[in-house]
Amino acid sequence: MPPASTTSPATAFAVACLGIMVFSAMDAVMKAKSKNEILTGLLYLNPNTPDLHEILDTNERPLNSLTEKDLCPGAEILKGINDSFR
Repeated sequence: MPPASTTSPATAFAVACLGIMVFSAMDAVMKAKSKNEILTGLLYLNPNTPDLHEILDTNERPLNSLTEKDLCPGAEILKGINDSFR
């Protein structure tokens, strides 16, 4: 298993904000569609933006193929991960 990501708290916050904006935009589109409405305005998707897996440095393996050892790396590694958020 690769070492824990060293994503900074600022990057994590930016990713969270990006996620909120994307879900808010998608929510607005879906709500309008359910009412047979068409949203006006401009919706821009930057094709050069890295995907969320790349930003978060997640494992490429499907979650259902990970073993208990992969998912529970041990107390010391978990302590390091938790300390990185302080």
